[in-house]
Amino acid sequence: MTKVNSLKLLDAVMSAPGFPKSSGMHIVHAEPGRVTIALPRKPELLQFAGHFHGGVITALADQAAGAATTTALPEGKI
Repeated sequence: MTKVNSLKLLDAVMSAPGFPKSSGMHIVHAEPGRVTIALPRKPELLQFAGHFHGGVITALADQAAGAATTTALPEGKI
């Protein structure tokens, strides 16, 4: 997938209704095979001790892994 096409797709996915958008996830850096995603600290994403809930951390890792895979796919494979 070309860099321009993969970045457009990632932008569309991150801005679509759902957990990435509602949680505030955003792409910090993207290149073929590598994507860095950040997440703001919000009270509704924290567990009782004030740390990110494990499910939120897992969702962040899942989103970053999927995004990185998307950028590395050949044109027409998604």
